[in-house]
Amino acid sequence: MDRKELLKIFNLSRFTAFDFETTGLDPYNDRIIEIAAIRFVDGEITERFVHLINPERPISGMITEITGISNKMIRNASTEETIIDDFLYFTICKVLSNFFLCISKTGLVLNFFHQQFLGKFRFAKIVLQSRN
Repeated sequence: MDRKELLKIFNLSRFTAFDFETTGLDPYNDRIIEIAAIRFVDGEITERFVHLINPERPISGMITEITGISNKMIRNASTEETIIDDFLYFTICKVLSNFFLCISKTGLVLNFFHQQFLGKFRFAKIVLQSRN
């Protein structure tokens, strides 16, 4: 059985996988430093949304070692507020058209997503709640 057939059996012919890199594990005090969302159709990558985010605070040496993301890399990157619309369009609006979300480190990612994005953007929260 090939990958395409296996994904079809599990109803995963179309899905979007996403992950965050952060300055730590606390969604209330740490910040997102990278967002990656990749859309798959029949096991093939069809679209990518990968952006570094300026957390507006220094990244520790330990986090740089773990993620490979340095203060120099994020110095001129967009902030969360400037990237949220594009991210929500890629992950939510397109998901509404029959894509399944696959989230790495689900609990951690959703906590950061809720605390840092949905807590600041009421419209996004309404959109997500309407999907439940």
